[in-house]
Amino acid sequence: MATMHEAPVPVGQTGQTGALHEGGVAGPVRTDNKGEVGVTGRNRRVGDGVMLNTGARVGLALSQLLTACAFLIVLAALSSLQKRANELLLPEAQALIYRETFQSAGYQPYPNDAKNQFAFQWYILAAEIFVFFVIAVLLLLPRTLLRLKHVAMAFLVYVFVLTTIQIPSQLYFKRSPTSGALFGTRKVQTVLAGTIIGAIANALSIIFLGLLRDTHATDGHRRTTSNV
Repeated sequence: MATMHEAPVPVGQTGQTGALHEGGVAGPVRTDNKGEVGVTGRNRRVGDGVMLNTGARVGLALSQLLTACAFLIVLAALSSLQKRANELLLPEAQALIYRETFQSAGYQPYPNDAKNQFAFQWYILAAEIFVFFVIAVLLLLPRTLLRLKHVAMAFLVYVFVLTTIQIPSQLYFKRSPTSGALFGTRKVQTVLAGTIIGAIANALSIIFLGLLRDTHATDGHRRTTSNV
């Protein structure tokens, strides 16, 4: 069985006989009769702390701020559209036009059940808000953010896809004279603008989240490698 002992090493001596700590102070090494060497003491703690690269972290925070602006815009406009839908009392002829307009835009029409007309849009907005708060909390917990980085990215990709698939439908809806007459052109355009801003913000969040790394661990690895 290998026997272990620790011995002091002169300052500045490296390689198999010792290792330098931060500040040029040598620490004890761990050796066995097989000639294997392992550094003990403070060197073992190098890289335990988490220090995120500032550019990516600030970029992610700003992207999430842009996301918040986007969903507030959509929330205000979508609330107006929902209120207008609840007030609509359409005769049979207009209900047919209403149904054709929504179907052409890729939406399921509910001419007689207004509370469900924008259900999918409300779901997307709720998902966007949920992911926003998850990322906001993780930004305050750097170690947890790095550990759950890929999980957070999966959520971001999910809401990004939900948002982008709405843009073609909303573009058609904006161009439709029927939707403008029923709900108001400005409200429809505002929802579209908020959706596009949200998609851009989600894309930026994915990019900056992918660029996040622990610079402290990287520097510690380089320092350890240079001392070998």
